[in-house]
Amino acid sequence: MVAKVKIAFLMMPQVNLLDLGCISQVFLGAQLAGFDCTLEFCSTENNITSSVQLPLGPIELYNKTKLKKGDYLIVISSFYEYILSEKFQPPSKLLKWLNDNYKKEVVICSLCNGSLLLAKAGLLDNKKCTTNWLRTDALRKTAPKAKILENILYCEDEGIITSAGGTACFDLGLYLISKLGGGKMAYEISKRLVLYNIRKGNEQQISVFLKYRNHLHQGIHRVQDYLAENISQVTTIAELADLAGMSERNFTRIFKKETGKTVKEFITELRIEKANQYAVIPNYSKIQIANECGLQSERHLRRILKN
Repeated sequence: MVAKVKIAFLMMPQVNLLDLGCISQVFLGAQLAGFDCTLEFCSTENNITSSVQLPLGPIELYNKTKLKKGDYLIVISSFYEYILSEKFQPPSKLLKWLNDNYKKEVVICSLCNGSLLLAKAGLLDNKKCTTNWLRTDALRKTAPKAKILENILYCEDEGIITSAGGTACFDLGLYLISKLGGGKMAYEISKRLVLYNIRKGNEQQISVFLKYRNHLHQGIHRVQDYLAENISQVTTIAELADLAGMSERNFTRIFKKETGKTVKEFITELRIEKANQYAVIPNYSKIQIANECGLQSERHLRRILKN
């Protein structure tokens, strides 16, 4: 029986093993869950070595990989010192192959700086796209006509899907599975991979749990940790101040000084992030999400999400 969908992974020299492992493991989980797909690996050169210098040996060249409408081609990222250097000069045959597949309505995806290959092929012109926050300037320089969305996990525009790197590859993989196999399958795979949540594409690459921790105040760190772990609970300023070992007035002043946010603003951002995480869980009601975020009603949930 011929599989309905082929998922092809394109590797360049000094391929990033984390990105390759994350995305391919998600699709292995889909196969084990009964999703009808084949996985195929191809490369831009005869012998590929990873970014940590692990030789991967000969892998089938890209031009031998045959894709059809509805298949997926995922460009894996490479070590940034290679892909940002003059050594990164994709041959015209490779760029044409990418464009030919796009014209056949193969869905083309990129992980992290793999977006630079799509940019050189002209596939990002006039399209919304993203990349790892560290490579945004490089992408803007390579694809001046692209509509670059900064600091999001992934986005899709006219058959081109781009994402950040690292663990965002799990998010992209689960998004693709939800498109192809349904949300329930994506949720089951996330549990199998021991992922704590499924993140939406428009969520920030830097989580609110880390975003406001670039300070050294241990008392404020304790409060931030407590709030992150107990966001479903209603907590008073007096309780938080006691946890930080300060008076209420001093606590609210120091919290704003160290984080740049008021306590209320920080709690609201935590709730928004949590709400987005719970929103992708199948059969989870709005009131359940509200309760998990420490809110009293669906109306309060809608208010913080500005729906």
